[in-house]
Amino acid sequence: MRAKPLDIVLLFFYGLFIDTIGYLPLRVIRFGCRLVFLLLYPLVGLLFGLRRRIARNITAAYGKSLTSRETKAIARSVIYNQLLFFIELFFYYHKKNQEVLRESVSIEGIENLAAARKGSKGVIGVSAHLGNFQLMMLRLSIEDSQFATLIKNPKSKVISDAWHRYMDDFGLRTIMMKNRVSATKEIIRELRRSAFIMFVADEYTRRSPHVVTFFGKNTSMASGPAQLSLKMGIPLLPCFIIREDTGRYRIIIERAIEIAASGDYEADCLTLTQKRIDILEKYIRRYADQWLWTQSRWKKNRLK
Repeated sequence: MRAKPLDIVLLFFYGLFIDTIGYLPLRVIRFGCRLVFLLLYPLVGLLFGLRRRIARNITAAYGKSLTSRETKAIARSVIYNQLLFFIELFFYYHKKNQEVLRESVSIEGIENLAAARKGSKGVIGVSAHLGNFQLMMLRLSIEDSQFATLIKNPKSKVISDAWHRYMDDFGLRTIMMKNRVSATKEIIRELRRSAFIMFVADEYTRRSPHVVTFFGKNTSMASGPAQLSLKMGIPLLPCFIIREDTGRYRIIIERAIEIAASGDYEADCLTLTQKRIDILEKYIRRYADQWLWTQSRWKKNRLK
């Protein structure tokens, strides 16, 4: 299939950006990021309605517990942080900066990963669009040779191919979600080989048969991790990454989620999913400006 002219242009700038940014000092990158944000925020925030959408979703979660000024302040910080996460990710993606990555991203709770691995066929990690979650994948792939993550391809094939090339160069193992059946088979095969597979599972989905409570409201989120955990007897391990005020990142690996099995598979699946959502909510409330609020997790007239 012949590449579109726009794809070729995007590929050129994409490659140039990644190849160049790794050589710049982080302080310069962060200064430039701040400058770009200040210049473009009025356009992105207002013209494209991004700030309004984020503020609407924050209000849907918090209700009247936040003032309008507090909601707008969080929305502004969310947009800035997402830009910063994106730019910093590509700095750390550069192979020459892997040692800087080790030093800049600490891991808390690595003993919980070791404990979850004991006597198991693998570990199922569950995370969210919180903090620089893609950076967490890079750091964990350095820490654990059996780490892999699920990803979806960008719509552009040219950009997708370039993206895979950079991930391969870095050494990040991935499982593609092209086809649900084939992806599930690959996940199961890798888990049987003691892999540590990370799911980013905090988006609204119509496919899940399990309705959970999130910020006091009903919603539907992926129950696939819980289903795999129960069927294979594999621990479910919540993992998150937080950007601290110092500019450093901290990965937090929680203890594996445990439930008292009732013998009712569907009920246990719901209980396990609800427990991971409760942990997720705790982190979002603590780091609200680092979560990706662009998607509504509560669809009107769908869940009662």
